[in-house]
Amino acid sequence: MTLALLVGLGGGFLLGRQYSRFALRDPLTGLPNKPAFNQELELLVDTSSPSQDPLVILFLDIDQFKQVNDSYGHLAGDEVLRQLGAVLTVTCPTQKIFRWGGDEFTILTTGNKKSAQQTAETIQQAITELVTPYQQQPIRITVSIGLAEQLPSEDGSKLLSRADQALYQAKNNGRNQICWSDSTL
Repeated sequence: MTLALLVGLGGGFLLGRQYSRFALRDPLTGLPNKPAFNQELELLVDTSSPSQDPLVILFLDIDQFKQVNDSYGHLAGDEVLRQLGAVLTVTCPTQKIFRWGGDEFTILTTGNKKSAQQTAETIQQAITELVTPYQQQPIRITVSIGLAEQLPSEDGSKLLSRADQALYQAKNNGRNQICWSDSTL
């Protein structure tokens, strides 16, 4: 009886770890998801110091993604999301990439504004060249990107909020844009 109980507990422990791993991954793209992003952001904010390069969030959103789903169907939209995830993985091999949800993705990186801007421009260029074939139909997309650089003693939620505001500014500026957060927000 005791052995069966221990085996049962051990199996549950292993099963729990497996579920935990899946809970932090987006099943469609295979990328880490929003809860994984939140954990990583908290860790990076807690361990950052003024002597290090600042943390930068890139917040991406597919422009007019609803039209892809409405024109081609949700399976086509899913394929676009998978392809975008793959492009981000290849384009940003040293950055931490996450599927935030829906058609939004986040990237955590460190460095100066120039390097983060170059990363955003590289992403946009790669996505401009992306063609997702779906039932003999080529689907092309663009993305809007909002960026925010961590200010001294700024917490993760404030930093994320500023990146989100910058994303909305990029969309309001006509889409397929890159916008930086106004640090005074």
